[in-house]
Amino acid sequence: MYVASKALQSVSAISTVIVRVPVFTAITSAGMWSNQPAAETFIFGNTRGILPFDTTDYKSVRLVVNKQGTAANTGATLEVKYKSGAYSTAVADYSQIGTSPVTVAIDAANTVLDSGWISLTTAAKGASRLIAVTGTGGDGILDPKFGAIAIDFK
Repeated sequence: MYVASKALQSVSAISTVIVRVPVFTAITSAGMWSNQPAAETFIFGNTRGILPFDTTDYKSVRLVVNKQGTAANTGATLEVKYKSGAYSTAVADYSQIGTSPVTVAIDAANTVLDSGWISLTTAAKGASRLIAVTGTGGDGILDPKFGAIAIDFK
């Protein structure tokens, strides 16, 4: 019995729970962002992807993007942002969620992109946080395409 409980303690000591928050899931075809603008905008130009999430017990965050088809403009990116307090549809109300930007360059096609794990800022931790993905650096012409997009917390 001692060996079994010792083994379970070892496993639980090294395991980390990762929570995946889906932002977009392409079921039958890639999601297209028509004419991605240069200015920072919520992904796909709308606020449907803003989600409430309790970040209290998490230390790190990453963005994972299945980038399909058409590449975005050179230098275009997606970034995870957060807001505390009341719901807002103004992109300027959202702040950097990590100690450095949680971002991926989307000027590629047919690949999976990963921002890598980045520590959450102290201000980003809390029970009443809104999380969103924004994009910047488009050219207003290209229509980047996406498969699944998710935010992971651990």
